[in-house]
Amino acid sequence: MHQPRSSRQRSPAPARADAGNQIAPLSSPILGDGWGYGYGAAVLRDPVAAAVPMNPGTLRWGGAFGHRWWVDPVAGISAVLLTNTAFEGMAGRITTDVVNAVYGEVLAPMPLT
Repeated sequence: MHQPRSSRQRSPAPARADAGNQIAPLSSPILGDGWGYGYGAAVLRDPVAAAVPMNPGTLRWGGAFGHRWWVDPVAGISAVLLTNTAFEGMAGRITTDVVNAVYGEVLAPMPLT
C-alpha cells in the first residue's frame, strides 16, 4: 500500500547534518561572530559571541528583499519576518528588535493573577 508523502519521516542523521556547522572552525564575516554555515542555513555556534538570546544550534537565513527566518529547537521557536524593506528586513536593526521582542515575550515568566 502506498504511504502518503505526509506520513513519511526523514531520518534524524540527515537533519543533524543539515543543522550542523559545516565550516568549523572557520568563521564567516558575512554572518558575523558566533555563526557558521550548515547545509541549508546559518547555524548559531556561540550566542555570547553573536550577542543574541537564541540557543546554540539555532538556524536562520535572510533574503535581500527583506525577509528573515529562524528556528530555535531548544526554545521551541520558529519565526518568519517578512518586510518590503530590502536589506533592512534581512540584516538591519528590525531583525534584532524582532528577535529580542520574541524572546522577551516567549521566555518571560507568566504574570501571576
